Amino acid sequence: MQRDHRPREKFEQLGADRVTDTELLAILLRTGTAGQSAVEVASNLLRVFETLQGVEAASLSELRKVKGIGASKAVEIKAALELGRRLLTRPLARGASIRCAADVFNACRARFHSVPHEEFVLLCLNVKNQVLKEALVSVGTLTQSLVHPREVFREAIRESAHAVILAHNHPSGDPRPSDADIALTRQLADAGSMLSIKVLDHIIIGGDNFYSFLDHKML
Repeated sequence: MQRDHRPREKFEQLGADRVTDTELLAILLRTGTAGQSAVEVASNLLRVFETLQGVEAASLSELRKVKGIGASKAVEIKAALELGRRLLTRPLARGASIRCAADVFNACRARFHSVPHEEFVLLCLNVKNQVLKEALVSVGTLTQSLVHPREVFREAIRESAHAVILAHNHPSGDPRPSDADIALTRQLADAGSMLSIKVLDHIIIGGDNFYSFLDHKML
């Protein structure tokens, strides 16, 4: 059998970076079906869902509709992709320095990848803009993150934070702030001022783009 049809051996001999998405999926699948190799089943998966991101976003029932994908294989695929997502979404290390909005974007975008609802994250910082804690403050709906100043500043006070940075996602992929986002940011900035905890920025992440309230002189 040619090496291209033996993805496990190709992985071992050439390394992970030389293996295609189709071959990685085939390694997960391990076996194919009558008349279809694991590589062919994997190729069909990517044809149906177009990309790995599409496979990740698919439900278990949608995966099972693809020939060669039963209940067990569907769960194994979703579990492997979820492990990868969790690895990328580990919280910022305590002491990590935040210098600009791009630092927050690069640290948080994997966390929000493929999340179908809005999530609101708080970064508590010391006087040197080093991370004291990254905290998930709330989980909202498809179009709205439900946040109250009490939840935001409870974490900040607990960490004796000098300042905070706010971040949340727009599942639509458009990072431009809504009227509600603008009103919330002002409310939180005012609350922080009363507590002597400065809101340095609010970053909205949509897909591969972000909006910084500070960069747009909205704070």
